[in-house]
Amino acid sequence: RVQGTASGQTKAALVLLRREILKNGYTDCLLVNAIHDEIGLECKAENAEIYKEMIEQCMAEGGNLFVKNKFMKATAEIGMYWVH
Repeated sequence: RVQGTASGQTKAALVLLRREILKNGYTDCLLVNAIHDEIGLECKAENAEIYKEMIEQCMAEGGNLFVKNKFMKATAEIGMYWVH
């Protein structure tokens, strides 16, 4: 059940993230992976903080669609490569 919820959260977050990117006209990012409950984007270093906050917001909103009795929180990290 937990893995299914995390998967649903990530899929919902991807939809929300795409909408946010298109709404704001961001063109300098590339989705490079979506694995289990993680989303990886590549972008210019000067915009990394913008995308970090956007991913955290979208992951939390995606989680709140599935978990009604708690407020979901997500933490994103900025790095030069993906670490699992």
